[in-house]
Amino acid sequence: MSEPCCVSDNSCECPANLEDILIDEIKLRTKCFACGLMVCKKCSQIIKWFGYGKRRICNNCFEDQNG
Repeated sequence: MSEPCCVSDNSCECPANLEDILIDEIKLRTKCFACGLMVCKKCSQIIKWFGYGKRRICNNCFEDQNG
């Protein structure tokens, strides 16, 4: 079984309250570089992350970093 997205924005493709059957169909394959949790593409963005170059960061970590 695939894991649900850790963010759950309004446009989330795989929120935590999604039924297990639908979660298996979505197959999340990306993780936030900062926190390591599963995240969908709509709840994350690829940005330059300090000295690590371009990385996918979830919206929660991005907001925590930028206030």
